[in-house]
Amino acid sequence: VRTARNPLDRSTSSRRFGRVMEGGTTGSNTDIPEKPPVPVSIEDAERAISKQSYETIYLFDKSGEYIAGANGDEGAAALPDQYFEKIKGSIVLHNHPSGKRFSAADVRYCRDLEPADFR
Repeated sequence: VRTARNPLDRSTSSRRFGRVMEGGTTGSNTDIPEKPPVPVSIEDAERAISKQSYETIYLFDKSGEYIAGANGDEGAAALPDQYFEKIKGSIVLHNHPSGKRFSAADVRYCRDLEPADFR
């Protein structure tokens, strides 16, 4: 039996949405707020993250209620561990400020974590 590893944790070697990063930080840019604002709706969150120069990840339940959000840096974003088990069946929003498509790692995380929707 294989145990799923949390790809979104902030441990010393964490796999996070974006790319594999070493260390427990999301980067050294101090202009990035630690947490994103709580959005009014999924659409509100989508509009906000489409204009950012850094990655953000939002987690909503199936009915569109906000659960959590986290900012990263220009290449990755991670949710705290306590939200890992809430991803299955949820709605995950994740941006790429470079305009690139989701990475292979993002696609693997979605396959393994089974959100209802990944945008």
